[in-house]
Amino acid sequence: MANEQNLIPGGHKLTQEEQSAGGKKSGEMRRMRSAVKKILNGPIPKDMTTIRALLLEMGIEESSCYEGVSLAMVVNAMNGDKPSADWVRDTAGEKPKDEIEHSGGVVILSGDDDIAD
Repeated sequence: MANEQNLIPGGHKLTQEEQSAGGKKSGEMRRMRSAVKKILNGPIPKDMTTIRALLLEMGIEESSCYEGVSLAMVVNAMNGDKPSADWVRDTAGEKPKDEIEHSGGVVILSGDDDIAD
């Protein structure tokens, strides 16, 4: 959030080269996200017969890589993989929130916040 303490004196002063580099990087990231989205929404590769078979058994005939990845994460979670289990829980919308009550109300902490002793 902008306020007087974090504003750059004299306003925004990027050189033409810095602006160009930022635009190029932004375009690269946009293309990368687009490619990942196409892959996830695309069909499961033919050599992934086990994943295809499991999805067919579940009644999912038209499946994308997204369904395949989701199924693989569930299988890994069921085999005891904690990060996969966390991903499945979070994706299912059951991500826990850390809350601390204090006199001013409720504070919600993200995983990046440090808690003072």
